[in-house]
Amino acid sequence: MFSDNFLEGIIAVETIRNNRGLSLIEVAVSMVILVLLMTGIAAMLTVSIRADTGSQERHIADKLAQQVLERTIDFGKQGGTPPNDVFSQLIDNTRPGAIPAQPAIPGVRPAIPAIPPSDHISDDFDGDGVTDRGMAGSKTIYVYQLLINNVAVGGVGGGDNDDTTTLLKEITVRVYYADQNSAQPQVDQQRHRNPGGQRPRRYDSPLAEITTYLARP
Repeated sequence: MFSDNFLEGIIAVETIRNNRGLSLIEVAVSMVILVLLMTGIAAMLTVSIRADTGSQERHIADKLAQQVLERTIDFGKQGGTPPNDVFSQLIDNTRPGAIPAQPAIPGVRPAIPAIPPSDHISDDFDGDGVTDRGMAGSKTIYVYQLLINNVAVGGVGGGDNDDTTTLLKEITVRVYYADQNSAQPQVDQQRHRNPGGQRPRRYDSPLAEITTYLARP
């Protein structure tokens, strides 16, 4: 009934229609897949950047904590005769009624005098009397906590005893993100939850925390 040319024309038209339909579907699917891939890659990059930034900030915090700790230890090793020796001037600032250390520790003065109920928060890392809550080139602002605790050794010193009888002191430095909206050095409590209770407090998740012990020279 139909010529061969007519049948071939119908088949050709149907083939073109099918090819066009498949091409549109393939393009749509490809676009969806591409969007999903791009979204996933963007999310991964965001997480990676945040993780890298957090790692850098913790590294800086570690260096700041070590800096304060080393200056405190260097000060405490200078010797002298009690009660005028510098070791005794590392006053236990974790007990009620602690008095300010005099003379102040070079480079650490803002942390000592620190009479409870203070949390001993300072923002002067290099001890020059000027707020510098970070490091050169860093836009993140930090504060630190310096805690000195008398440790009893063989029943001598420690606790609430006179600092001149103590033979061993526990020194702890913690670094936190600073509250940038406060005129006074304070911990950013949006990032570090305030646990409440007796001061000095340990706010949650400090960026750095170092503890060491110093024996009387």
